[in-house]
Amino acid sequence: NVGIQNSHGLLSPTQWDQSLDVQDDDGFFGSARDFFHVYQARFGAPPAYQAAYSAAMGYSLQKAIESAGSLDTEAVKAALWSMSLKSFYGLLEYSAPGDASGLVGTQPRRPMVTTQILN
Repeated sequence: NVGIQNSHGLLSPTQWDQSLDVQDDDGFFGSARDFFHVYQARFGAPPAYQAAYSAAMGYSLQKAIESAGSLDTEAVKAALWSMSLKSFYGLLEYSAPGDASGLVGTQPRRPMVTTQILN
């Protein structure tokens, strides 16, 4: 515990922050800041990046189902693998079989965000 007196200027990596200049194409969640405010009003606390990630994954699954026009697992997986979706969480793109990363169904090229404590 570094304490408040020693925390000024500290940097920390994260997956998401409300200050990101990103938003959904269709306005479902809106911008990162919109998501932050709606979440905080609903749950009484600011969203951690894990909450934003979970909402973004549900959003991308819904978009994949719509794109596939079906609940068929293979059709939905194919839609996810070909997806390039702008969202309040940032660009959502999933790795398909044969991806150079060796990973399937992940976001291996998603950039991290750096936050800084200023007090």
